[in-house]
Amino acid sequence: MTFEQMLASFIGSTVEVVVVNDILTGTLLSVNSSTLTLQTSPVTYYGPGTETIVTLSSIDYVRVPAA
Repeated sequence: MTFEQMLASFIGSTVEVVVVNDILTGTLLSVNSSTLTLQTSPVTYYGPGTETIVTLSSIDYVRVPAA
């Protein structure tokens, strides 16, 4: 199982993606061979969130919190 396949098994789940000096938390929307897309919460906690695209090569690790 590749990293991309493992991530794809969590599409629709809340994940924490750790990159250099930042932690991105959101719902995993999609994964391809070079990027993943998260739906993140808005800064003000109302209104629509934003889609954040992260390159897989920039990820230190991904955490899937227990439900």
